[in-house]
Amino acid sequence: MSEVQEAYKVMQKASGIKVGDTVKALRQFELLEMGHTGSSSGSKENGYKRDFINHSAVGVVTEIEDNYIIVNCGRKYQGHWCFPFFVLEVIEKAKAETMIMVGGKEYSEATLQKAMQEYSK
Repeated sequence: MSEVQEAYKVMQKASGIKVGDTVKALRQFELLEMGHTGSSSGSKENGYKRDFINHSAVGVVTEIEDNYIIVNCGRKYQGHWCFPFFVLEVIEKAKAETMIMVGGKEYSEATLQKAMQEYSK
């Protein structure tokens, strides 16, 4: 892992963004920009992600990975997309929730309950 990617991980953690926060993407971004390893927002297949950004839509953080943050952008924008922390603005902090570790990742209890409901359908 490069020094830039290591620095990204430290800065993302320091950003204070948490699962359950409501966020908005402020701008487009490029693959590997500042160590972010998700996909860029400029590629043709990411038209829904670009649309989400261009319309200043808001979404909810559902997962935080080492090098990107997953945001539920809603049905209009085709579900979940990966964003680097540095393009996200927290609109509303998550209410304190019980967090549960699953497979080394932290999920909110509400997220796991919703996933189990969807799975049981």
